[in-house]
Amino acid sequence: MIMDTQDIIILDSNSSGVLLSNGQTIKRTIDHLLLVTMNGQQCIIGLEHQSYVDKGMFQRIMEYDYLSYLRQYHIYEKNIHERINGVMTLAIYYGERKWNYARSYKQMMNRGIRHLRRYMNVEFHPLVEMVKLDETRFQNKDNKDLITGLKVLYAKKKVPEKFIVSHEVACLLGTLIHDERIYQLIEKKKGATNMSDYVLGISRNAERKGRNEGKKIGRNEGIITTLIKQLNQKFGNLSKDTIKAIKQSNKKQLNSLTLHIFDIEKEEDIIQILTNQY
Repeated sequence: MIMDTQDIIILDSNSSGVLLSNGQTIKRTIDHLLLVTMNGQQCIIGLEHQSYVDKGMFQRIMEYDYLSYLRQYHIYEKNIHERINGVMTLAIYYGERKWNYARSYKQMMNRGIRHLRRYMNVEFHPLVEMVKLDETRFQNKDNKDLITGLKVLYAKKKVPEKFIVSHEVACLLGTLIHDERIYQLIEKKKGATNMSDYVLGISRNAERKGRNEGKKIGRNEGIITTLIKQLNQKFGNLSKDTIKAIKQSNKKQLNSLTLHIFDIEKEEDIIQILTNQY
């Protein structure tokens, strides 16, 4: 099914709800939350980006969905004629390893009593492994290049002789595979980047070794410099406060900022993303 942009409304990704049992307020922040209309019917779709395998992902998504329902229920409670929209959260996984953790309570449970199983709440969450997607089915070049780039960098696809990607995609690939040498490659460049320059001639073992060393050193200078340059090109000159906030960001905040680079529409969005990941 093809949806038009006018069928998608971006909702506040900061979810909170008051528990019915004790009145306690709980808060969670998801990467994206959308109100989608299909064939005249509405539903809420959450998107959570993940660059590494995380055992707790299923439980977090259950909490996101519960809060979305809870927020709607409090409105329904005051007006029984108000309808509740169905909620679905999709995890998008960009990592190299196969996702082998449970995606439902059923996969974690013991066998239990057979004739009671169909009454048990064992919700399942959908997950998309990007390296298993067929990039030829995507029309948008950046989406195609992102999937192709992941496959090439994970040695699941032969390195093209010339693989030109946008500056944004190159930055995103560097973040997703946690390899700062990509940032060193594109730091001094403007515009499109030939990723083959980075990949060709680097053996897989050397690449893994370099990536591990990069994690131990924990240097973020290349990422910070590239992000500031990229955002300056997008918005003109960033304010001193915004630049300071980026420079003081930790690895998790920088990764989140890079992941959301396509969604940033104004300078205030940068601070919001960094704050949500603090």
